[in-house]
Amino acid sequence: MSLRAVGVLAISMNSVHAWGQFVISAKSGLINHVEGLVLLSGEPVVNKSGAHREMKDGSELRAEEGRAEVLLNPGVFLRVGENSTVRMVSNKLADTRIEFIAGAAVIEPGGRLNGKENWSSSVSIAYRETIVHLRKNGIYRFDAEPAQLRVYAGEASVDRGAGTQVVGAGESIALADPGPVQEFDVTAIDSLGLWSKRRTEYISMTREAAIRRKKASEALQGGAWPRGQVPILSH
Repeated sequence: MSLRAVGVLAISMNSVHAWGQFVISAKSGLINHVEGLVLLSGEPVVNKSGAHREMKDGSELRAEEGRAEVLLNPGVFLRVGENSTVRMVSNKLADTRIEFIAGAAVIEPGGRLNGKENWSSSVSIAYRETIVHLRKNGIYRFDAEPAQLRVYAGEASVDRGAGTQVVGAGESIALADPGPVQEFDVTAIDSLGLWSKRRTEYISMTREAAIRRKKASEALQGGAWPRGQVPILSH
């Protein structure tokens, strides 16, 4: 099943045991979760069961004293740290383009890394004159001060003018100025990295719980999730 054929499916819940409302979007950029003060095109974003705002082309998401989690496609999340800004350039599922402007952000899958679906390959991130294309599912960290990309898992190509460099797991590269790929300590993690890790674990846990509940229901009533639309749960 191609990215062009699948919609983004998110389920809002008040708790693991209470089902909320289906929210289906054929576009990238569903704001799945926020903490603290987060602005979308200057307006505050709040968590509200059954109501998810979307980043439209040209819209700017700014996390001030807060953090935000954005669903880019069924398998990939963008997590924006405090005092950070990103802009949606294209919210097409098959060609999602984000401009990273300031602060720090992490792109991470919504569950365990596997080779079944390469959701990250449809995502690219621009920083000034540099464009980063994600080649594989993985964990990618973007920072503006200093401007760099760190690849904790996966692989990315970094395009600057006529030159392209490939960055693999455990490697970093400057985004603003040309320079060689360097190794870094993948065990080093800050508060944004820890938060992103906890969010991934929570989503994976609630997703697996939803699958178990659905299987139990099927045993009594029959039926199944539409092919390829296993739920991702928010909050």
